[in-house]
Amino acid sequence: MRMRLFLMAGVLMLAGADSALSAVGLYVSPKGNDAWSGSLPAPAQDGRDGPLATLVRARDEVRRLKAAGKLGDGVVVNLRAGTYRMTETLALGPQDSGTPQTPVVWRAYENENVILTASLPVTGFTPWKGQIVVADLKGTPLENVAFRQLFFRGERQVMARYPNVDRQDPHFGQWAYVLDADLAPATNRSVSDNVPRVKDRFTATSDVIKPTWETTVLGAEIAIHPAYGWAWNVVPVKSVDNETDTIWLGQPVSYGLMVGDRYFVQNLLAELDAPGEWYLDRDQARLDFWPPADLTSGEVSVPVAGSLIGPAGNSSGPSAGTRRLSRAPISTTTVCAGRQNCH
Repeated sequence: MRMRLFLMAGVLMLAGADSALSAVGLYVSPKGNDAWSGSLPAPAQDGRDGPLATLVRARDEVRRLKAAGKLGDGVVVNLRAGTYRMTETLALGPQDSGTPQTPVVWRAYENENVILTASLPVTGFTPWKGQIVVADLKGTPLENVAFRQLFFRGERQVMARYPNVDRQDPHFGQWAYVLDADLAPATNRSVSDNVPRVKDRFTATSDVIKPTWETTVLGAEIAIHPAYGWAWNVVPVKSVDNETDTIWLGQPVSYGLMVGDRYFVQNLLAELDAPGEWYLDRDQARLDFWPPADLTSGEVSVPVAGSLIGPAGNSSGPSAGTRRLSRAPISTTTVCAGRQNCH
């Protein structure tokens, strides 16, 4: 998902770019180098200096200038055209603020088209079975990344699951339902403990657990609304019992499990059976994907940072200083990698 980024509430303030024409200029470019000074908009002919390569390095340079008292009338961080793949969040805190007299402004250079994305591309797919292709992630930057989302041509794809997504009936047509759950005494310690049922296992209907699950169940997850739909939990599957149709959870859910609680099981290779589904084998660093269209028609990418820009440390609101994001065409990809409420 891409959007025009004009405001980060509590972190950045809008400002016209003309307000800092006499400020110190820093430049960042996909063609840059973080070992350079950042004082030039393009690489020098001798290759010894030029723009910086990353926003994090630019932030640190602003901090250095501020600490040295060299902000002058402020500083403008100019982003040159291109795509910036941010593998970590650009964390901004009070130390990154300017003042009304010496503002800190981040902007696209001369209205160039700038794209910020927290994703990395996945390449090297080879045919595996039918329409499914596989990518070996070993030796790549994604080898040890337990990503939870995958995008193809800019659209989020579906982690392999049962039941499959039903786009015609998303509220009731794409769920399995808890058949039974053992009783457990209510503790009365909190509202979440007052549903007198266990939180770590339940009986599934006979259609859910398949014999083919046995080899991949340890990477699977249950996404469930426990107890009247009061909560939304995504928890690992610990084990399954084909004979009793019991699913054991790797950690307890928020409330006691009740008959009729709706859920689905995801990240099972055995359930990769529809276009747009994918499966990640974290132990083997292997990605399986059934592209919904010709794989050459777009990029496959996965998010590697939880957010593009965020507050540093314990910052929870705007500081007394001034940080500005000018009205410039900066596109971003919004992600929520690693969070359990992003489904």
